[in-house]
Amino acid sequence: MMKILVTGSNGFVGKNLITQLSIQRYEFLTFDKDQSILELDHLIQEADLIIHLAGVNRTDHILDFEEVNLNLTNLIIKKLEKLSKKTPILFASSIQIDLDNPYGKSKKDAENHLLDHAQKSNSKVLIYRLPNLFGKWSRPFYNSVVATFCHQISRDLPIDIHDLKKEIPLYYIDDFIKRIDKDIQNLDHLESQILKIQDYHMISLGELAEKIHAFHQIRKTHTLPKNPTSFDQKLHATFISYYDQNQLSYQTTHHRDQRGFLVELMKQQGFGQIFVSKTKPGITRGNHYHHSKIEKFIVIEGLASIKFRKIDSSEVIEYQVSGDEIEIVDIIPGYTHSITNIGDKELITLFWSNQLFDPNDTDTFFVEVES
Repeated sequence: MMKILVTGSNGFVGKNLITQLSIQRYEFLTFDKDQSILELDHLIQEADLIIHLAGVNRTDHILDFEEVNLNLTNLIIKKLEKLSKKTPILFASSIQIDLDNPYGKSKKDAENHLLDHAQKSNSKVLIYRLPNLFGKWSRPFYNSVVATFCHQISRDLPIDIHDLKKEIPLYYIDDFIKRIDKDIQNLDHLESQILKIQDYHMISLGELAEKIHAFHQIRKTHTLPKNPTSFDQKLHATFISYYDQNQLSYQTTHHRDQRGFLVELMKQQGFGQIFVSKTKPGITRGNHYHHSKIEKFIVIEGLASIKFRKIDSSEVIEYQVSGDEIEIVDIIPGYTHSITNIGDKELITLFWSNQLFDPNDTDTFFVEVES
């Protein structure tokens, strides 16, 4: 089994990379900022491939850019040269390398040192010049404006936009992970090169904020945006992952008369897939998670316990929901989840998914909520 060393393993890209690819044929060695250089030396000796993600893109201390983005890269190079190892390196760089700022300069210098190393050692270096990445687990006020907007809007907090028309390039984290996986599989046939990402999405800050506000309004209007593009679906999956884990359920509006009540849930033609299940008392369904798929669970008869656990955490969150009071529970990306019938009669649950079932790409990975 290939051993892959990931630097910056606890960061936004590192978490997504390891979570998605560890289910395959790779063994990951991890290095993050709380580990020592001696530990890094040992990990480099073991590694068959290095994915170098560690970096600083925002700091109050300018020297941090050179210390992490450049000096850590040089330490990796020197250790490989000392060991006479030709370990391939995949390096996360940035389209900001041509900008006259400390971050761009540190990334550019790191690129040059890696390419020099590749030439001297006859080894492979793939450099990804990345636009702004977005997706689940990105840190607000640090990694990207998308994370900041999602965090603020999901909590009904204001956002600050100085230039509504300013356009930014956005690239979805899962698309990047798939690109890395493809390059790992084809590594023997690739040459050292700078890979400029082309399939990103350009959007103005004003339009970005408008889309995210519309996603948040779904909780009030129950109306999904019309004709979502692939980018819209990725942005929606990102946004919903920023809801506070204690605020995943929200109330519906009941229209009551002598016949009973009517509850409008979701409205939009071609908006995804709705399905229903009956579950016997004591039976549990689920115990799986999704990377991008969004689901909503609605118990319409019976009593259920819906449990969540973020896949890199041991904390289990529980919602008890009943068909007597219709609630919608958001099933968010990155959380393994289950639903258990804890009543004494059949549980009837309505499910909605934003994706039609694809047997070739289910985006469903089985992990127990409670081990």
